Amino acid sequence: MTNLDTLRPTQPGGVLTRHDPAFAEATRWPGPRVAPDVLVQPESAQEVGAALRWAAAEAVDVAVRSGGHGAWASVPGGLLVDLSALAHIDIADGGVVSVGPGATWGAVADALAPHGLALSSGDTRSVGVGGNALGAGVGWLVRSVGLAVDQLVGAEIVTADGRVVAASPDENPDLFFGIRGGGGNFGVATRLDFRAAPLDRVLFGTAPVEAGDLVAVIRGVRDAMRAAPRQLGVTVVHPPPMGPALPPMVEMLWAGDDEDAARDAVAPLLALDGVGAADLALMPYAATLAESPVPPGQPPRMTSSNGVFSALADATIELAAATLASNPASLFEVRFLGGALGDAPPDATPLTWRNAEALLHWISFLPPDATDGAVAQAAAAWAPVGDRADAICGTFTDHTDPRLVDRMYPPATLQQLRALKTVWDPGNLFRRNHNILPG
Repeated sequence: MTNLDTLRPTQPGGVLTRHDPAFAEATRWPGPRVAPDVLVQPESAQEVGAALRWAAAEAVDVAVRSGGHGAWASVPGGLLVDLSALAHIDIADGGVVSVGPGATWGAVADALAPHGLALSSGDTRSVGVGGNALGAGVGWLVRSVGLAVDQLVGAEIVTADGRVVAASPDENPDLFFGIRGGGGNFGVATRLDFRAAPLDRVLFGTAPVEAGDLVAVIRGVRDAMRAAPRQLGVTVVHPPPMGPALPPMVEMLWAGDDEDAARDAVAPLLALDGVGAADLALMPYAATLAESPVPPGQPPRMTSSNGVFSALADATIELAAATLASNPASLFEVRFLGGALGDAPPDATPLTWRNAEALLHWISFLPPDATDGAVAQAAAAWAPVGDRADAICGTFTDHTDPRLVDRMYPPATLQQLRALKTVWDPGNLFRRNHNILPG
């Protein structure tokens, strides 16, 4: 055990070790393989900085938990910095929203709803803001508003040496570029400032899909979405066989309260063979975010990845369906992109796939006692689908293979990020992620 005497006074929220009764619950998710020896839950940027300085002095590995999206490399014997206590949500004049990285997207949506505002976000209530927003932020509003990183206007960052700095277009603009898609490679975000979009209510609902028609429906939805208004967001989902049996479905969201326009936009989707009746209804945007609580007991083992496609070919759809058929304990979804995603120039953020048509995402679920070999086999089954992609989105894959960053960023962008890493984290303290090496 490392020397904790200098760490404890800097952490009013406490320091947990393997000997503390609360440690097992605090580290249960995303699973015991994260394997830290010490966990802190800082309540300020200064406390985060103190924890990082302690880790450097003690030569302890560091991982940061801020939302759960992205890679989870283990930190055996290391320090896990849990940002769940940094969960403030402050709404200023002009629609600027200051959010702590430990806040959940559900809490953010609830806070914004009375103001008629919304942020492009993950589409699950329980997902934390930090990991999702720094990686991309792909959700229901990607076609109407863009990515979460596109609404980010500033941040407070704790650097590897424990300093607290601002990142914005005017202050440390190089760092601001890096955090909008570079994940946690450059520092720990302790405050994220977004400019929210006006959005009061949405039309939202689902329509079931006959399982045997899934390939044809995905093709039909793809064709319809190429001419759809940007207010329409659509995902085709094949739920995993966990809990109540659910059919494949088309999920639809119209960003606005013009019900006639919304129903006109979804009509081509509902006219497809194999698509059933839809349960569309007007509701607050916050009501569309799905509940996804941390499961009780030992969590299942999972492996997830994705592919971003500039054009979703028939052959790719067919290969994905065949892979799903041979790996039925999987979630598979096709998120249709376009619209506002392409409003930002490709070089505005590290995420250059602004012309993408669709994002395919899959998660294989395995028993809690599944071996590493079984997890690797499940990942390998989906690899041929991912190999066809133009890029991958880091927030939808938990793999930690260092070669993944070559798929996340084109060569020139990756070199730019490596140069930033050299400036802001030359010792590569923040490496338990989709790691961008200094260089």
